Amino acid sequence: MNYNRNQFINDIYSGNNIEVFWFQYNQFCQDLKNIEIETIIEINSVLIERVKKENQSTHRYYQNISDRCSKDVPFAKEVYLRFYNNESPEFQNALNYIISGLFKIDNDLAIKKTKQLIKNPNTKKIIQGIYSIANFDFSQNQNSSFLKYIDEEFRKLIKSNTLIDVLKALLFASGKLYKYSTKFDKHVNQLKDLYEIEIKKQLIEFLYYDLDI
Repeated sequence: MNYNRNQFINDIYSGNNIEVFWFQYNQFCQDLKNIEIETIIEINSVLIERVKKENQSTHRYYQNISDRCSKDVPFAKEVYLRFYNNESPEFQNALNYIISGLFKIDNDLAIKKTKQLIKNPNTKKIIQGIYSIANFDFSQNQNSSFLKYIDEEFRKLIKSNTLIDVLKALLFASGKLYKYSTKFDKHVNQLKDLYEIEIKKQLIEFLYYDLDI
């Protein structure tokens, strides 16, 4: 089975049948490092729709965008701006991947954009900011001032929010950040008392995957 980038893109646009889709899609994701931003922007929504139709994971696609951002700051800046300004879920859901990739190469810029997201009046952008933080790796640099800032912002968000998607994101991020600062333990304890099923699911995942029990 051979992969041809232009043929794959054309088939996605045209809605054509794609033989062994998972293979072609995987090759395309690996090829993202060579694809122009304009092409990524143009194909993004229709690609995501097709990926879901084929029961494949969008994570693979977003993660490869993140990987490119971790090596190319100009690309990260441009793709972030373009995705940020498009309010459709297919674009908004990529923001946390873009920022977490950027964090690996430019801590300060990634933190700046994350702060802007979690202060945004748009709930979808707040959620993306929270998920961005969950993917930051502080093992080499604890950045105590930023962790303190996150702790304070999470406290405010938990106190002021009743939206399940925000609370679920806060629990997920607090579970990830627990290994860097035990301050986030209190957020987990506070959120685990909620009875919403989505919160319970997130807590189970946290206990199973992130704690050695």
